Amino acid sequence: GAPTHYIDGQVFKHPQAMGSDRSHTLKVIALDRASGEIRWSEVAYEGRVYDDRHQGASYASATAVTDGERAYFYFGSQGAYAYDFDGNQVWGIDLGDFSYFGVGLGTSPVLYDNVLILQIDDGEGAGSFIVGLDKKTGDELWRTPRAVEASWATPLLLDDVGGVPQLLTIGNQLLIAYDPLSGEELWQLDGLHNNAVHSPVWDGELVYVSAGYPRNVIRAVRPRRGGAEVVWEYRKGAAYVASNIVYGGYLYVTNDKGIITCLDAVTGEVVYAGGRVPVPPSMLMSSLLVVDDKIMMSTPEGDTFWITTGPEFSVDGHNSLDEPILSTPAIVEGTIYLRGRTHLYAIGSVDNEP
Repeated sequence: GAPTHYIDGQVFKHPQAMGSDRSHTLKVIALDRASGEIRWSEVAYEGRVYDDRHQGASYASATAVTDGERAYFYFGSQGAYAYDFDGNQVWGIDLGDFSYFGVGLGTSPVLYDNVLILQIDDGEGAGSFIVGLDKKTGDELWRTPRAVEASWATPLLLDDVGGVPQLLTIGNQLLIAYDPLSGEELWQLDGLHNNAVHSPVWDGELVYVSAGYPRNVIRAVRPRRGGAEVVWEYRKGAAYVASNIVYGGYLYVTNDKGIITCLDAVTGEVVYAGGRVPVPPSMLMSSLLVVDDKIMMSTPEGDTFWITTGPEFSVDGHNSLDEPILSTPAIVEGTIYLRGRTHLYAIGSVDNEP
């Protein structure tokens, strides 16, 4: 069964936690982009799992990442794995057991140069760390402890901050930037003091960090080589799970019900608030994307709404699938890949050219 979780010294059991009382089979699967047929399916891990997950999630919540030669998969306490494109496991490692208060994993791996980076924020924080692995072998290149409690956010690579890359992590207690090659801490700021779930977004000048539960905070931060400063803060409008998007000088923020707030990205001033889609989601899980100058919002009711970018809110289109969409779509060369609860959909023109 699951380990006992504590928050502020009190035993905590999430009402929708489940899954640690049985064995699981965790697979990596390759599909043909043009036809959708399964090219290969390999078992990465089989057996008991360390902790529970949320009943609406799975043990395969992390998004895989690829460098064009291998694909890298992360299953939390059940390990990290590299596969070549023929389905051969190149390496697999166990990074230990860590807990996310029984609701499962949220963070995904990040690649920079030769380094596969994993942000592993554990329980009340005693075991939290960020680690860089050699992508060719899985060997540990560096590991840096973190004084933050469990988070579900994926780090963001800022490719050029005064000529050098920085890897930004968000957390309840701290925002910390690292050198992605060495794991050296570059700067830290006060954290979000809320559950760190959203992916930060970056427009090349400012990075936008946010959280939606139990309270709302949206913050614009200017990173520099030796530090960072908070430029503005806004305290409403954010969702628990769904991340925001910055585009064309505006930051678009969604709440759980898909209500959009548009903020001036430079000043934080409200451009509009209360932008409502025709069928409000029960609780938005999929993050906002921009595709062809339109914001894409996909909902647990199976709807996808297309919202006009710019200072005026309008819904420009609406498509429906007959199954829930809980994950963020992926866009590859003009094709939208939408993962519903039971099917994977490819929408648009598909060819198999690399």
